[in-house]
Amino acid sequence: MKKSLVAIAVVLITASLSACGDSWDSGATPTQNNSLARTQVERFLKDVQTKNTADLGGFLAPNFQNLRTDGTKANKQTYIPNLPTLRTYKMGTVNGLEYSDTLTVTWMAALDFTVDGKRYVGTANPFVSVFIKRDGEWRMLVNGNFTHPPK
Repeated sequence: MKKSLVAIAVVLITASLSACGDSWDSGATPTQNNSLARTQVERFLKDVQTKNTADLGGFLAPNFQNLRTDGTKANKQTYIPNLPTLRTYKMGTVNGLEYSDTLTVTWMAALDFTVDGKRYVGTANPFVSVFIKRDGEWRMLVNGNFTHPPK
């Protein structure tokens, strides 16, 4: 009986360690990948603009969080049914750093959109987004919007 419990414990520990992936390498250098970063950010913007809730449902991670300049927050369950109205966007600089199965992106974009009845138009504003790769697909974990106040 003890040998069976020990064998089960070893299997469970081994499985959980392999599920964690590579150990954290504090000396690792991320890879610059602006093309991949731009692709992920534009997918997000196009889905919002066209209100493609089906794609957003798979693209946004289960623990997705969105934070706006005014402090309002949304998770996946509250964001998708209340998408902003995104009329136009013009991408600016995109900087992506990829490490293992993560991608962090800082980006600039000029947007014309309405959220919660407030219209935001115009100048390029900074954003930050974080993505994680699961089952060979990128998922958006975080989007932070540092848009100027509405006009």
